[in-house]
Amino acid sequence: MPLGDRGFWHGFGLFETVRVVGGRLPFLERHVERLRRSALLLGLSADGAGERWAYLAREAVRRGGVEDGTLRLALTAGEGGAFSRPAGRPTVVALAVPGGGYAEEAAERGWRAVVARVRRDSTSLLAAVKSLSYLPSVLARLEAGAAGADEALVLNERGELAEGAAANLFFVRGGCLCTPDLACGVLPGVTRSVVLEEARGWLPVEEGRYGLADLMTAEEAFFTSALAGVMPLLAVGGQPVGEGRPGPVTREMRRRYLRRAGITGRGGAGTGIPAQGGGGTGVPAQGGAGAGVSGRGGAGAGG
Repeated sequence: MPLGDRGFWHGFGLFETVRVVGGRLPFLERHVERLRRSALLLGLSADGAGERWAYLAREAVRRGGVEDGTLRLALTAGEGGAFSRPAGRPTVVALAVPGGGYAEEAAERGWRAVVARVRRDSTSLLAAVKSLSYLPSVLARLEAGAAGADEALVLNERGELAEGAAANLFFVRGGCLCTPDLACGVLPGVTRSVVLEEARGWLPVEEGRYGLADLMTAEEAFFTSALAGVMPLLAVGGQPVGEGRPGPVTREMRRRYLRRAGITGRGGAGTGIPAQGGGGTGVPAQGGAGAGVSGRGGAGAGG
């Protein structure tokens, strides 16, 4: 990446995180499509680039020999003036490393959250994209870790539930699966979309506007993300959600998600990638050696 790249200096860019399972990239096409749509929102060139970005992602996994780990795909505006419109093809980087997911034991133990001081601006364009300007989420997760929690619960500027620092939120109330509407400042998560597909036809589903009280009176709750999958949420601010243990809907949804992702029945590392030890913060482990590929976006991207 050039030293003058605007992704480095101004956070002008996007990224995707994809779990690697048995050398495969579950739901890669959905991640690439979200990246393409987000690029267009930011005025970055994305014509015909989806297939090339997917190729770079798979090539990074292949070169690194990564069987179970994490793939990060980043897209930046490239070099240019601070306030100039993006010109030319964006810079694309794909990096695959071992580790970075959560052990199956973490799902049995569940997560605990705190309400972050950071707020999500539901009116911001950045709420709808996975931007390299990720500092608010980082600060929220650091706040959670300092409080001995696994994740931060982020509210929007109206005090409504939005999502976790790095995960979408679901809860069950009156037998209905509820999740904050995208208009609340929610990232359209890939795992979120899979969960909604699995739920429809099985459970009543509602996307709406909710307050913290709605969550705290729910029967059960869980977070979703590419690395965590379906992760039970057991308590917020030290107060239990439901009975304070993984509920039946959460367990069934996790089973369905693992099946869709091709993780069920793999055993060993395939059912969960070891998380970083100590502290109980639930932060993914740091990967060891890996491999990355990069190039200019679009059909002519190098690899």
